[in-house]
Amino acid sequence: MLNEEFETIRNSIGGLLAFNSFLSTSEDMNVAMKFAKKSAGREGKASVLFEIEVDPALTLTPFATLDGATACQPKEKEILFSMHTVFRIYEVKENNDHIWKIKLKSVSDKDLAITRLTEQIRSEIGKGNPIDRLGRLMIKLDEFEKAEAFYQILAESTTTDDKKIYAWIRNRFGYIRYKQGRYEEALSLYQEAMQIQEKLNDGRNLDLATTYNNMGLLYTELNDTSKALSYHEKALSIRERDCDVSLADLASTYNNIGLVYDQRNDFSAALSHYEKALPIYKRCLPANHPWEATLYNNIGLTEVSLGEHMVGLENLQKARKVRKRSLPSNHPSIASVCNSIGDAYQKIKDYLNALKFYEEAFDVESRVTHVNYSYLALTYYRASKILDNLEQLDKALKYAEVAVKTVDKSCTPNDTDKVRFKEHLEKLQA
Repeated sequence: MLNEEFETIRNSIGGLLAFNSFLSTSEDMNVAMKFAKKSAGREGKASVLFEIEVDPALTLTPFATLDGATACQPKEKEILFSMHTVFRIYEVKENNDHIWKIKLKSVSDKDLAITRLTEQIRSEIGKGNPIDRLGRLMIKLDEFEKAEAFYQILAESTTTDDKKIYAWIRNRFGYIRYKQGRYEEALSLYQEAMQIQEKLNDGRNLDLATTYNNMGLLYTELNDTSKALSYHEKALSIRERDCDVSLADLASTYNNIGLVYDQRNDFSAALSHYEKALPIYKRCLPANHPWEATLYNNIGLTEVSLGEHMVGLENLQKARKVRKRSLPSNHPSIASVCNSIGDAYQKIKDYLNALKFYEEAFDVESRVTHVNYSYLALTYYRASKILDNLEQLDKALKYAEVAVKTVDKSCTPNDTDKVRFKEHLEKLQA
């Protein structure tokens, strides 16, 4: 972790530490040390080994052993903890090989400071069959092979006569295919689930609303905004009428409809739906939840598109503030909102502020776990254009050279971007 993050933990013994994502751990110390040693000696970073003691009698925090669940890495003895798991920091000391050991212990669920977080975790993972909950958890973690393994187990224990569960499993398989970019397979699975659910419940149940929602997301990805809007509105019709609906699901539906209108450049309609979603998220989510930041981001971008630049900038800054509080300092979502803020300042010709946020963006982008070189190159290009406007030609040239070199590192380089970046560099060199 970054040195400044490590120092914060080192100075917080006795305090609480929450992980912002699902936490993969191992019962085998040798496995953990193997990963820790890989990180030792990196400039500006501390190599850290967390030693976690959990008393199941003390805490109800969701965690599960994945040993034997899949064929992947069977020797790692992996245990997965849910999002936002909270521990107390008991000890920080330097181990051998310049690796720091941080000792953590589970916190009682009776601790009022974490009660609302725990409730939110449970609402996000959902209720019901434990195998289904593990499958949902794997999807949130983007562990799609493991998710599929769990749903295959569920499918094998479900008879075809149980139409409700069978349709839900088809929906889940479809969503996994969607997340993998296998859209035709996803569509076929969604349609199979939808046909069963419509016959079972006369178009009025929350499982069907989930299928409609997922089909809306798929058609949005395929740029078929008419079908996307139709399915999202069907989902909304069910969710607005059902008193058992999750408020987060209802807000997400408004947000998804807003995204479709945004894609159509109908920014007023998009803004109207985002503004319906935001107060619902505020009501049902903990403060500074990343989903709240997503709404601020969407509202800000739409306001900028409508020419309301200063109001839009205020909401984009709110999104940045929430993301910096709720996400790791090298999370790509922070870089994304910084780029959006830079773009907004560039549109009103406030080049100094635009440059400031572009530089913050590529600082974050260069530190993410998996660098997206296409995005990083684009940020350097934008910063170079601003520097050219500010007549800081040496620095503009330097950033232009970095943009050209960086885009070549991308696994899927955009040829249009490569040409554009090279032409800009040649112009500066002339």
